[in-house]
Amino acid sequence: MSWRDCRQKNRKQCFFKVRDIMSVYIDDLHLQTPVSRKWRYTALCHLVADTREELLIFAGALGLKLGWFQDADSLPHFDLTKRMRYQAIRHGAIPITREQLVEMIRKNRTKVEVQK
Repeated sequence: MSWRDCRQKNRKQCFFKVRDIMSVYIDDLHLQTPVSRKWRYTALCHLVADTREELLIFAGALGLKLGWFQDADSLPHFDLTKRMRYQAIRHGAIPITREQLVEMIRKNRTKVEVQK
């Protein structure tokens, strides 16, 4: 199953699969200042997962565009608005704190450094 499969097919099937086999996380909303031209929302959060594949499948099921994917070495993620955060949680994303997200970033950086 891929991002494209979940965008084009029955999204409910994708969410059931995600809940059964994947761990997708979403951190707390935080205020972004200043608001940029690229991102007009004042509050955002991050959608992350244990693997890039899991993140892309879940994002496809949510209806997120692949162009919004931020493939950062620190931690691949999607920035989400408040409304999308609630939708992600409703569909199985696990809420985490900002501190837990920072810990995930640290672990991922270590993993990336070891692979290089």
